[in-house]
This record gives sequence, structure tokens and C-alpha cells, in this order.
Amino acid sequence: MEMQDYLHATKVGQHSTVELAQSYLKGYASTSWKTMRKEERKTHGYTWEFFKERIESEFIPNAVLHFSRRRREEVDSRLLVVGSQTASLTPGPSFAHNLG
Repeated sequence: MEMQDYLHATKVGQHSTVELAQSYLKGYASTSWKTMRKEERKTHGYTWEFFKERIESEFIPNAVLHFSRRRREEVDSRLLVVGSQTASLTPGPSFAHNLG
């Protein structure tokens, strides 16, 4: 959304938005965009909406999956800690023996 705000604020023409935005892509994002353009055999004429959808579809699912996986690992590690604390409070054979 920041790029869209920048493009609006600088009054970049509709036909120049993708060209300007793609110049800010770095690393894998840049490579991915260039590869897609090469595969489609098209070098210009992309709309802002198309560009935005392609970039989002390429990167947002991966980011969400990474976050979800990391969050699940955090929850699992907390459950292990809670589980081990609960296990130490669970009556064992010595508890039953002391009752008898």
C-alpha cells in the first residue's frame, strides 16, 4: 500500500506506475517479476492492478505460511512447557501409595 500512496502523491502517470514500481523490486521479487515477464513475452503495458495482484499472489501466501508455521511452533513450545509442568503435578504411583 505504501507504493500505491507514493505513486498517487507523486502523480505518476498511469502508464508509468508499473515501470517505477518494478524498479524498487529487489532480490527474489525482482527476479520473479522479470521471469514472469519473460515467460509471457511481454515487456510493457501491465496495469497497476495486474502488477499488484501478481506480486501479492507470489509473496503474501508465503509470508502467511511462514507466520503460521512460526506461530504454531511457538504455541507448540508453550504447550510442551505447560505439559511438563502439568506432568509434574499429576499424581504418580508414590501419590497413590501415600494414600494407602
